[in-house]
Amino acid sequence: MAKIIEGERIGKLGKIALGCSAVIFDPTRAKILLTRRTDNGRWCLPGGRTDSGESVVETCIREVLEETGLQVRIVRLLRVYSSPHRLVEYADGNRYQIVALNFEAEPIGGTLTLSDETTDYGYFSRDDIARMDVMETHVERLRDVLRATDPVCAMRGCKHGSSHPRGSMRLPIIVDGNQACVSRIRHQHRWLPSTLCARYFLAGAICMVTVSPSG
Repeated sequence: MAKIIEGERIGKLGKIALGCSAVIFDPTRAKILLTRRTDNGRWCLPGGRTDSGESVVETCIREVLEETGLQVRIVRLLRVYSSPHRLVEYADGNRYQIVALNFEAEPIGGTLTLSDETTDYGYFSRDDIARMDVMETHVERLRDVLRATDPVCAMRGCKHGSSHPRGSMRLPIIVDGNQACVSRIRHQHRWLPSTLCARYFLAGAICMVTVSPSG
C-alpha cells in the first residue's frame, strides 16, 4: 500500500525516483480518465515509475497500457513535480521522493479495461473529481490541469503576450510552479515541421523542452 508522508525536507529520508502520469481527456475534453488503485483503493491518473533503460515518454506509454489497456501517444509535457517535502512509502518499506512528469496523452488504440493494478476506471468531470478520494499528489496535478484548460498564452507571467507570430502553436510549460510560454520556432522564414523546441529560463536554470505537436 502506497502512503504519502509530508514534512519539512522529508525527501532527504528517501531515495529519488523518476516517474510520470498521463492526463487523458474524453472526446469532449470535459472529463479526465482516472483509475482506482488495487493497493489502497484511491483514485489517480495512470502512471508509474521509470525503469532503467527507458525514457520517461516510454514509461508513460507503457504504464498507461499496463494499467488501462489503452495505447497512447504523448501530446505534450504539462508540468514537472519534485517537492522535497513529500515522501511516498511503499508496502515493502522503500521510501522515495518522486520526480514526476505529468504528460497529456491521446488514445490511438487498445481497449479500456481493468488490470492487476486497478479495480475501477472512468472519465470524470471537475465536479466528479472534487467528490472522489484522489491521491494527494494527483489532486495537485488535476487541479493544475483543470486550471489551465486554455492552451493559448493568456497565462500570467508569459512574457510573449500577444507577440506570438500569427498561426504559431502556443503551449504553456509549467515547471515546479514557474510558468513560461513557448511557441513553435520559425527559422529562416519557415516553420520547423515536426518539433517544438524552446530554451527558457526558470528559477535561474536553463531548460530544454522538445514536443511533437499534433498536426
